[in-house]
Amino acid sequence: MKKLKIAAVLAVGFAALWSPVAMAWGPERETYTMEVPAPHATFNSITDNPYLGDERDFVRIAEDNGTYANEVKLEDGKIYMIYIGYHNDAASSTNETGEGISLNTKVMTTFPKEIAAGEQKMISAIISSTTADPAEVWDEVYITADEDLKIQYVADSATIHNDWALDGTKLPNTIFTETGAMIGVEEANGTVFGCAEFSGYVIYRIKAYKEGTPTETPPEEPTPSELPKTGPAEIVMATAVVLGICGGCFYLYRTKRALKKATDSVMNESINPTVDEPTQMNNEKHDGASDGKQ
Repeated sequence: MKKLKIAAVLAVGFAALWSPVAMAWGPERETYTMEVPAPHATFNSITDNPYLGDERDFVRIAEDNGTYANEVKLEDGKIYMIYIGYHNDAASSTNETGEGISLNTKVMTTFPKEIAAGEQKMISAIISSTTADPAEVWDEVYITADEDLKIQYVADSATIHNDWALDGTKLPNTIFTETGAMIGVEEANGTVFGCAEFSGYVIYRIKAYKEGTPTETPPEEPTPSELPKTGPAEIVMATAVVLGICGGCFYLYRTKRALKKATDSVMNESINPTVDEPTQMNNEKHDGASDGKQ
């Protein structure tokens, strides 16, 4: 089994600073151990993971540069990290037969956009697969606050981490929708093999702030799969702009060629927003917080 580059201190951090919050994972399912793994694809069902302990409790939260727990109290202006661990618990030998391979593996997560003083709310995550049994597993953590706060996703912060080529890759905003975001090993194609060496985790950040506090620009909605349809009015306006930039004052009806050229120019423009390069996280120490995986 491939040796994972995880510092031993991570396991100590998780075990020592654990919030006394009731388990909120699901569904009820058969469990396994590191010595006796599953005979088929299944996620987060091992109870003696040396870094996570009971894998059914796979969602954690921590203040940036803090220690992960099952509950935190949000404070104005602070950023928090949400950790979602995943592990296909199938024995490595089942990869050869195909029984241990998880296909169309996705991660979905949700968090509240606001919280009132004295209120408790939850942040949850689901790992799904079309070949695993059960097809979905879920877990959650809790947040509280002493004052009314808004909660915002830190743009482009959702990243996947493993010991393979996909490490450090940004995940799309579909992770916050029912569609979910594909994960994987070498690429985000939904394929996750059985055994600890193919396990990993997803991390994203949220920021708490008071009403009216200046914040970062919220993330844009997921990029649509196709260009939006353009009506006659939009074509005329776009054509006028393009012709104006080119120094032309031609009327639209004077030449079909000019119209086609202008329209093609507009339709070929990219609708994808510009983003920064993904933040690379070292497998031994992740932003000062105590991460853990097999």
